[in-house]
Amino acid sequence: QSLLFPILPGLVDCTVGIIGRPVTVKEDYKLQTECVNFLSKLVQTFPKQMGDKVATALPVLWKLLTTNAENHLASVVNNPDYDDGDDVDSDGAEIGFGNLVQAIFEFIQSLTEKKKYKAMIRNVLPDVVFYLITYLSIPEYQMELWDDDPEKYVEDDDE
Repeated sequence: QSLLFPILPGLVDCTVGIIGRPVTVKEDYKLQTECVNFLSKLVQTFPKQMGDKVATALPVLWKLLTTNAENHLASVVNNPDYDDGDDVDSDGAEIGFGNLVQAIFEFIQSLTEKKKYKAMIRNVLPDVVFYLITYLSIPEYQMELWDDDPEKYVEDDDE
C-alpha cells in the first residue's frame, strides 16, 4: 500500500487515458478491456482510495457505451451478413468490442457492490439498463438459427 497509494492517481489517469484512446487495430480492444478490468480490481480492493478517480473514469466508459450502441445495433444485431468470426489473440483469448462492453458492465457492477458508489449508479440506472439491453440483443441470424434448431440454443447456452 505504501508503494501503490502515492502513484495511484497517476496510474488511474493513465489507465483511463488508454481506455479513451481511439481504436486503430482490433488488439486495442484487448488492451482497453484489460484496463477496465484493472479499474474494477482497484475499485473492489481500494474503494476508499479510488473515490475521486471513479468520477473521472465513468464519463470515458459511458462515452464508449453510448457512442457505440447505434453502431452495434446496425453492424451486429440488424446486419443479416454479420459473422462473429471468433477473433482471438495469440494466446487464444477472445478480443473485440464485445469483451470491452462486458468489462464495462462488470465495472459498473463492481461499483454497485460498494456502498460508496451505489448512489452514483442509482442515478443513471435506467440508462444503464437501456444500454445493457441494447448490447445483449442477439443478431438476427442467431435468432433464426435457434428458431430453426432449439437444440443448438441449448448447446450454445452450455458453452
